[in-house]
Amino acid sequence: MSLHIASLIPGAAASSSYHTLTIGLVFFFFFFSFIAATLYLLRQWLLPKPIPGIPHNPEATRSLLGDIMAIQNEMPDNISEWVVRQSDRHRSPIYQVFLVPFAKPFVVVSDFREAQDILVRRGREFDRSDLAIALLRGEMPNFHACLKTGPAWAAHRRLLQDIMSPEFLQKVAAPNMYAGACRLLQLWRAKRAVAGTGTPFAANHDLSFATFDAIYDFGYGEGTEERALAEQIRLLAGLTEEERRRLGENAGTGKPVDFPVAPLSPAMEAVLRSTENITKVAVTGFPDAAWRVLSWFPRVRRLRALKDTFIKSQVDMAIKRLDNANPEDGYSKLKCALDLIIQRERTLAEKENREPVYWSDSIKDEMFGFVTAGHETSANVLAWGVKFLADHPDHQASLRAHLRAAHPAAVAEARFPSHDEITSTTVPLLLATIEEILRLSHAAAMTDRQCTEDTVVLGHAVPRGTTPAHPGVAPERDVAEGDPR
Repeated sequence: MSLHIASLIPGAAASSSYHTLTIGLVFFFFFFSFIAATLYLLRQWLLPKPIPGIPHNPEATRSLLGDIMAIQNEMPDNISEWVVRQSDRHRSPIYQVFLVPFAKPFVVVSDFREAQDILVRRGREFDRSDLAIALLRGEMPNFHACLKTGPAWAAHRRLLQDIMSPEFLQKVAAPNMYAGACRLLQLWRAKRAVAGTGTPFAANHDLSFATFDAIYDFGYGEGTEERALAEQIRLLAGLTEEERRRLGENAGTGKPVDFPVAPLSPAMEAVLRSTENITKVAVTGFPDAAWRVLSWFPRVRRLRALKDTFIKSQVDMAIKRLDNANPEDGYSKLKCALDLIIQRERTLAEKENREPVYWSDSIKDEMFGFVTAGHETSANVLAWGVKFLADHPDHQASLRAHLRAAHPAAVAEARFPSHDEITSTTVPLLLATIEEILRLSHAAAMTDRQCTEDTVVLGHAVPRGTTPAHPGVAPERDVAEGDPR
């Protein structure tokens, strides 16, 4: 009753409202201050934390995105080149960049000897980086490059250990890849017949397809007749006279001939398109989340199903070849890398007293990993090699003379050297040319490792979990005349 009466008194009502408003404002002020302080502290906690003593861009430590905005403003289409150029900016062979939000910095080491030491001799201190693994594991989680050093990685190595042996490369891989090189020459002869001598045509697709075929030749051998270059050869052979005439209209004009490109088989297209997902994931900066989103797309699911079906069919054929082969034939019974893997699995199973597991995620991902690890980088190196030799005709002529001198029987019989003659003959200038092409083509823009323990790099303390990155190319510097650099 007293409350009811007080509410009828104007002064009492105004006083009550004032106190309520005051309490509300104080509560709002403290609540807002608490939220603001929490957000500020959260932002400070999330800001990039540089490693003491190692040069970095100061503005990157004031942005939640680190160096990402600087990259977007200065060189959005070439992250690797931007990273390399920071060496010149900091005038240091070691510096740090912030490429992934809310993560530790990358320590870039542009000193060759230190990078070589980390990659070759300090295996106990460094292992494959989490980022490199995250970029691949969405498509091939059981590929050996997605595994840290340990029992699982060692098991994969035992399965693959003979694939790069000289005997396997010379007796099994060389004949298959030789056949692929002959297909490229056959295609270019067919194109020259249409375009005419001296008329240029684009070769980028051909070189990419040749590399793709070489990987198929190496991995699957005669198990599949699907080849990218074979599709292009069949397309040219099926052209009508009118189509050939139209394509040859640029002959003698200096303009390149634009040849049509034949579509690949569904399985080859699925393998090739699946590898492109890795590039899409890399540019997001959040690979794990990006892989989860990609896996929802029907197109990605369809491509993965086609790829897995193809690899499964190849495994089944490899098992049949092994069952029908003479155990005493040695390497002569092996036709490709998959044959060797299946044989190794059977041998390991016998030693471990277990049943062989021929179709597993490990074998599936290793066979797909061949394509991912070898196609794009090899195609780029091959393309650069063609360009370097075209730009230096004097060196090209010298190399040709050395090759002809090294294979007199093939020259006398007006034929190409066989794969046995090529693998058994050493041509020093050829080896030097290949080394120089690899040096200048920069096949790997960046290699990285991750610290497994607190360590020291070029005199700087680097904590565990940090990823040192090693550029594959030195920065280009504008050196003024008389500058001692």
